[in-house]
Amino acid sequence: MTSVFHYTSGAALLGIISNSEFWATDISFLNDHKEHVIGYEASLEYIEELKEKEDEPEFGPWLKMLYQQLITYLRSNVIARQTYVVSFSKNPDSIAHWFSYCEKNQGYCLEFEEEAFLEHDESELLTGFTTIFADVNYADAESFRKKLGEVVSKQSILNIMLDSQRAADLVGVDVQAQDNPISEKYLLAVSNRLMNELFSRLIVSSCSYKDKGFSHEAERRLVLLQKNVNVNSAAETPVMKFREKNGAIFPYAPVRFNRSSIKRIIIGPCADYDFKKSGLLKLLKYYNLECEVEPSSSSLRFT
Repeated sequence: MTSVFHYTSGAALLGIISNSEFWATDISFLNDHKEHVIGYEASLEYIEELKEKEDEPEFGPWLKMLYQQLITYLRSNVIARQTYVVSFSKNPDSIAHWFSYCEKNQGYCLEFEEEAFLEHDESELLTGFTTIFADVNYADAESFRKKLGEVVSKQSILNIMLDSQRAADLVGVDVQAQDNPISEKYLLAVSNRLMNELFSRLIVSSCSYKDKGFSHEAERRLVLLQKNVNVNSAAETPVMKFREKNGAIFPYAPVRFNRSSIKRIIIGPCADYDFKKSGLLKLLKYYNLECEVEPSSSSLRFT
């Protein structure tokens, strides 16, 4: 089972447990102001170069068309799409995180079981979103481009096309036939499925790319992606709310989670651990929660 860790204050911990809810922050309002945009721009540039250099003799024209579809989707969907993030770390009991994400002498670190975190019967609060856990990729621009080569691999695309061609042959469909409605319909279905899969990979990659200066965070995040940008029905529009922080307005989306996914709570470096533990245990008992409670092993001393 995968563990993820969330550092927070006592006040936020109380709200998280009492309401079984996290507030997923709009990706444009996270602590790296280049985030999302830099990943989007790198992805767009990479696909444009693939299109420019494409010279495969048999599938070249089709590949160029596929790349152009991806470029069009990226330009019209990525930045406009509602995207929210709940940030976790893969590092428990991190001194850097006690300083960065907790008030002095008042921090808590919650350990969650990732696979059990979200409610299986998708909450109405998540209607309109696709949810996925993803590791943040900390890299310079060149390293990120190499990663994109794994996300959009020409060879894997060709393999899918060849497999589709063999599958078509088995059912008597000639994909090379000109002006054949059955062949065109078959190729269109394959293209749409492949394009949607590649686009999903690209958008998750662009939402999970961060400057290497933030690598100490070791972040694993829950990403909420709006399913449909061009919604016509209010019922399909994802929930958006607003909160104030340091005088600024932050958009967020509420995310329900399973309280039972909490495995452990670490009480951060402090001088009154026993007092804080006694209150926390009463809170857990009130909500019928069983999880480990322990002190930070860090020797950090707040003064």
